[in-house]
Amino acid sequence: MNQLTVALAQIPITVTDKSQNINTMEKTAENARKKNIELLIFSELVLTGYVCRDLFYQLAEPLSGPTVKSLQRAAQQNGLAIIFGVPTKRKPKGHNLQFFSPDR
Repeated sequence: MNQLTVALAQIPITVTDKSQNINTMEKTAENARKKNIELLIFSELVLTGYVCRDLFYQLAEPLSGPTVKSLQRAAQQNGLAIIFGVPTKRKPKGHNLQFFSPDR
């Protein structure tokens, strides 16, 4: 039976600062590589934090956006898989989905 080395990452999050959180995630991936981790799992809403409230809609991006691309590169460069949650903007098939701030 093959074994998989998995790490669950609990990192400090700067609420609403995706670029800072991505930077921390990339550094965590580099450290995971040094420990021969094959699968790195981050907590839910690691990119935005839980208390971003109305900003959640502004922080959302498509799955083809810069956050996913940055973390794909980090995974490839470090030879591991990364799992993380990201608030997404998408249009379900047959529907037009728009995000509005709750105060509108």
